Amino acid sequence: MNKRLYKRIVELFIVIPLCVVGFFVWRFVDDAISYGHLEQNARARISGTELQQWATNLLAQSADGARLTPSKLGTNFPPQLLGLWHGHKDFPDIYLHCAQTNDTGETFPAWVQLIWGARGTGHSGLEIGPTNFIGRGRRWQDGVYFSPNR
Repeated sequence: MNKRLYKRIVELFIVIPLCVVGFFVWRFVDDAISYGHLEQNARARISGTELQQWATNLLAQSADGARLTPSKLGTNFPPQLLGLWHGHKDFPDIYLHCAQTNDTGETFPAWVQLIWGARGTGHSGLEIGPTNFIGRGRRWQDGVYFSPNR
């Protein structure tokens, strides 16, 4: 067989498919690594105080129970949080929770929840409210919590 023809066959049936598979494997690994470092990367980019100021302003001007995205908020979203999860430009999902009172009369303040995640990865996020808000995750400071993968 001609060496040139053999080389073309190897390229066509081995090298090119391996490159395509490698690309998709790398995307998956990069995605998993950036998702696994959400909290660490968020802490490096923005403070709890900045998050509380943003969340308080958002709660004051938006409807309770709203579900938003960074693209819907435009410039009213902290740019430091964009790109925390590589390749997912319109994350996190943003949920506004209204103040509530339970059966015993205990009152819970309104709060903002930021959620990154998808089927297969789970969901992680920030829970942000006033200083008397107690979230379900790891405490950053009074009123700011990170909820790891659930």
